[in-house]
Amino acid sequence: METITVLAAPEPSMPDTLLLTLDEVARQLRCARRSVERHIASHRLRTVHLGRSVRVERRELERFAAEMREPDDAYASQVRRRDHLLCVPRRRRVLACPGHDGAGP
Repeated sequence: METITVLAAPEPSMPDTLLLTLDEVARQLRCARRSVERHIASHRLRTVHLGRSVRVERRELERFAAEMREPDDAYASQVRRRDHLLCVPRRRRVLACPGHDGAGP
């Protein structure tokens, strides 16, 4: 007796959803829904309102993710150089006090 394996035809892949819920956005970004809500409240992530529903367009999510990426190398080196200058400790300036020669208390 022969066994015949029948392979089902692959289902056509569903096109990416145009509008995402906040939970779907959080899943895509791998963060909490509350973080997504904070980005929306600070106007870093734009939304679409459908009645009482809040959605995020997929291209808006892609724009947001691209904006969050690290800057290019030229800009990053300028930032590192600037940050280094901010972190260099400054020498204290000792002011001379009248009547004090600096030789102990």
